[in-house]
Amino acid sequence: MDGEELADLDKLGPEKLLLRWMNYHLARAGYSKTVANFGKDISDSHAYLNLLAQIQPADLSPPLSAFCVVSKQGRHVSRVLVN
Repeated sequence: MDGEELADLDKLGPEKLLLRWMNYHLARAGYSKTVANFGKDISDSHAYLNLLAQIQPADLSPPLSAFCVVSKQGRHVSRVLVN
């Protein structure tokens, strides 16, 4: 962030630093939630799918995309990564 020094980031510790990096890229992808932990917040894999779609190389062919899939019963919605 603006005005931060590398020493400020060193104080965060590895998990907090990774969460911050992940949330930065999720926000750039338009993902509406904030990941606060690597337990319940990512258990449905939506954040991971959006993160992978966001950080993929620009020249990846075919590109990955995260989208929703609804089961035939309409009760279960999941995201899948398409390649």
